[in-house]
Amino acid sequence: PSTLKDRVQHVAVTTFARIGLKILVLGAPDGYLRRTGWVKSARARRPVDTDGKSQPWLTMPAIAFLSGRLRDDMTLLEYGSGGSTGWYARHVGRVVSVEHDRHWFDLIQAGLPPNVDLRYCAAEQQGDFLELVFRPLGDPLPYARVVDTFDAAAFPDVVIVDGVDRLNCIALVAERAPSSTVIIVDNLEYEAELQPAIKLLTSHGYRQLDFWGVAP
Repeated sequence: PSTLKDRVQHVAVTTFARIGLKILVLGAPDGYLRRTGWVKSARARRPVDTDGKSQPWLTMPAIAFLSGRLRDDMTLLEYGSGGSTGWYARHVGRVVSVEHDRHWFDLIQAGLPPNVDLRYCAAEQQGDFLELVFRPLGDPLPYARVVDTFDAAAFPDVVIVDGVDRLNCIALVAERAPSSTVIIVDNLEYEAELQPAIKLLTSHGYRQLDFWGVAP
């Protein structure tokens, strides 16, 4: 887990601890925070479910929405690998996951199941993480162009955008995806930065469905 995640988890745990009785109820054996894996994730310092298996660092409502709809005959393209990659692999038939960070790529690839095609694609640009995430629309990195490797007849059923160069990842997917493809974009709280890509999705007929709530 990143330093940012460690800080978020620390703030969340300490904030909830101040609530007193409410956290006791939610954290009870049959409480929401235990049933969703939130308590175990806070202790493990990484997103896991109640069995200790990895899960996406998305909101709990988003995870519940996906788990009830993903099928083993689906292909999923994931921009930005991590603990989520193994979770997706348990829910769909094939996962293609793209990672820009070599250290992270080497760290996670050994533990992935055979239905995951993990691809390393360097960002080819210097800068901090947020600068790479919100690069300007219209100048895609090779990382974003991984979607061009899919034939129209075998285009992913689901695309997760949770890595770098997000605006261009969204734009390229929107241009090529059939109407049946679902696009999941993480961190839409960065409304100003992502707005150009969101407008592009809307122009292609996509409707926005937001999932708010606690994350593991």
